[in-house]
Amino acid sequence: MRVGFVVECHRGGADHKVIEHVVARLDASVDLRWVFAGNKGELFRECGGLVRGLYENEKCARVFVVWDLMPCDKDMQDKGKPSCEKERAHVLSKIDKTHHARTVLICIRHELEAWLLCDGQALTTFLENKNHPTPVIRDDKKSEQHKNPKVVLRQIFEKQGREYRDTDHAPKVIALVKNLAKLERVQSFKRLCEKLVAVR
Repeated sequence: MRVGFVVECHRGGADHKVIEHVVARLDASVDLRWVFAGNKGELFRECGGLVRGLYENEKCARVFVVWDLMPCDKDMQDKGKPSCEKERAHVLSKIDKTHHARTVLICIRHELEAWLLCDGQALTTFLENKNHPTPVIRDDKKSEQHKNPKVVLRQIFEKQGREYRDTDHAPKVIALVKNLAKLERVQSFKRLCEKLVAVR
């Protein structure tokens, strides 16, 4: 089954590497095709053409469009707060109606790091230092409620004398997650898993 992904990062970015790893573990038979918007603004402007290209040129059976809720355009806020609903409506309005039924929109609340925070054991293992004992990092069961999960993850790294770099570190942390089901506490991750299963 050929599945396309439109992501806001560049090739080799954190979203690309993490999603690629997750999809391979969930279903190694999926044939992935990628489009890299480069940033959220470009994804929002060009998603219609990007999705169309994956269907018409790459012959994908389904296309996923994935982006972080943050940063958020003021025009798409609801009472001053970021709104997944308004962003989803905007993206859907750009996509040909003939492709709506086969296109999956995934807005990550608030950032990809919300997925990583779910598994404290993976983070503990990654940050282990032979010279200094590493405190056990607990699973964050409400990670998507953080306004800025990336800041939370940076603080965890800083306590261990490390600097978090999403492109380098996010793929390595996700690779240490033994049970991906643990990440389904985050609705965007759960939706990704459910929709991939539906493709089979």
